Amino acid sequence: MASKKLSTLFLQGFVLLVLFFGLIQIIVSSQGLFMALELVGLLFLLLLSVAGFLHYKKASLLSLVFLLYIFNLVAIWYFYGSLYVILLLASLFGFLISLPKKKPASKSRVVPYGDEPHSQVFEPLPPAKEAVVKPAESETKFTPGKYVASKRSNVYHEPKCDWAKKIQKDRQLWFADRKEALNKGYKKHGCVQ
Repeated sequence: MASKKLSTLFLQGFVLLVLFFGLIQIIVSSQGLFMALELVGLLFLLLLSVAGFLHYKKASLLSLVFLLYIFNLVAIWYFYGSLYVILLLASLFGFLISLPKKKPASKSRVVPYGDEPHSQVFEPLPPAKEAVVKPAESETKFTPGKYVASKRSNVYHEPKCDWAKKIQKDRQLWFADRKEALNKGYKKHGCVQ
């Protein structure tokens, strides 16, 4: 991967050198105000090119440099009637290879109904000292109901489930049976048998 980035960087550098020397040739063959404007533009593009190579991980800067070269060559063609096809194609090629690459989408795993992973709906984990459970307190009491859910989610659990233990007391909703939970729009978690 690193060698591919390095070869792309060298290719971009070569294209920029071709464009740089091509614009120097245009400036040398011109005179007057056009020459002065092109010289200022060339110095600006040279500074941007150096900045683009110093921060080559940000490919958008080099893309901007090539885009400005394209704009400059089109402006020369429009105002002075001289079309430099090779330089225009080189700048288009440089622009295309400097565009940021899209990262492939991560493959999501298909989860059967009821075993879906939890989202950020649940409360954050309590601090480490609260997460420590004493052996005498590890038994779950089922007095409020047979199933529990958080007021902020749509999934119900058995009280012995690790996710159920993370629901804060003030956000707990208890159900006597599955039917009651389903009637209120909750679906079962994988812990429910």
